[in-house]
Amino acid sequence: MSSSPPSYTLSLKIHSGFNLPKTDLLSGIDAYCVIHVPLLGGKIEKFKTKSIDNNPNPEWKFAFFITNVDSSKDIFVEVWDKDTFSKDDLVCRAYLPSALLLKETFWDQKKFVLECLGKNKPYKAKECGIVVSAIPQVSFSELVARVKTPTKYVDENKMVLVHQLTGIFNDSLYLKVSVNKKFNISIFDTSKDPNRLTIFEVEGRNIGSRIYKYKVPRTKYGITFSKKIRLKRCDPYSLVNLKLSLGDLKLDESKIVNTLVQEHGWFGFLSFEDACAKLKNISIDKERKRIYMNEFLYSYMVDYDSKNFDQKVFLREEAAKQGHHLEFIFVDGDNFQITSYNEQPITLKCSEEKFKYTSKVNDLEYGTSFYQFKINTYKKENHKLFNLGENYLKL
Repeated sequence: MSSSPPSYTLSLKIHSGFNLPKTDLLSGIDAYCVIHVPLLGGKIEKFKTKSIDNNPNPEWKFAFFITNVDSSKDIFVEVWDKDTFSKDDLVCRAYLPSALLLKETFWDQKKFVLECLGKNKPYKAKECGIVVSAIPQVSFSELVARVKTPTKYVDENKMVLVHQLTGIFNDSLYLKVSVNKKFNISIFDTSKDPNRLTIFEVEGRNIGSRIYKYKVPRTKYGITFSKKIRLKRCDPYSLVNLKLSLGDLKLDESKIVNTLVQEHGWFGFLSFEDACAKLKNISIDKERKRIYMNEFLYSYMVDYDSKNFDQKVFLREEAAKQGHHLEFIFVDGDNFQITSYNEQPITLKCSEEKFKYTSKVNDLEYGTSFYQFKINTYKKENHKLFNLGENYLKL
């Protein structure tokens, strides 16, 4: 890059601090951060983390997203000590250079040393600091300029861009990017093929795809589509390395959940204790109050320790390696909802079995009928990965 753009879009996370000064005689620092972000036009936008009491190594885990950041100026971070009966004290500060961030393209838990002010000194160490992750992304106007496809929809006020993904699935996919409170990314599938795999994937990261299948096609942004795939749970690193997992799906089995639970011995209402005693071929997590009904390719979970009705299906790691795919489908009126996650291999403590892929529905009301859910298992064919970050998502 020969020169930096005048502005950029910023995703930033303050993970934690380390060795922060001891500011009181009887206790440690009650630390919080104030982040000053320079915007075009001379405005400064401020963000404030929560305070962590009496801890020189606080974990804030504070993230934010903002547009129109002035690339010619640095981000400024202050660490304050919260006081109850007097004014809060400014303890440390650091500059996060915009030029360095734009050059390095992303920071993954990068450490920055803080400058201690006044008589403050690092606690039992030579230096103190903060841990930061960040990624600079193009401004919305620059993103629109980079997309050369003739088939695109642009809403400058809502900062929405929709454009065709040429060369994939006979040009039937459209990518939607909205740049507002955060980067929101979706895929619209205009084909009428119900047995087609389209989900997001990032190697080495746990991300999710929420899939909506519409019985009656919808029209928006000048296109008509029968399926929408929305990206969930994605960090800044993942956006740069985002891929589309595409292929054909051959149905192995479709099973209504009511049939599945009856095969395991579930009839009527069962308390957690009754389910543990009466159901067959199950694994039990007594600590989390979860029951797993084991099938050949997957395990179906019912979560009793929840304010809402959460259900989840785990695809066995070996089945994933063999090319199987799983969808846990919630029939909501005229539409289908599926939430799919590509996971790092996970092991259930209660069974020591390994699983790779999950599909779930969360936060439903108790009393939702088992008839409203079904589990489809497929075999993937003609599977390919397309790199959105390099070819289509010009961030």
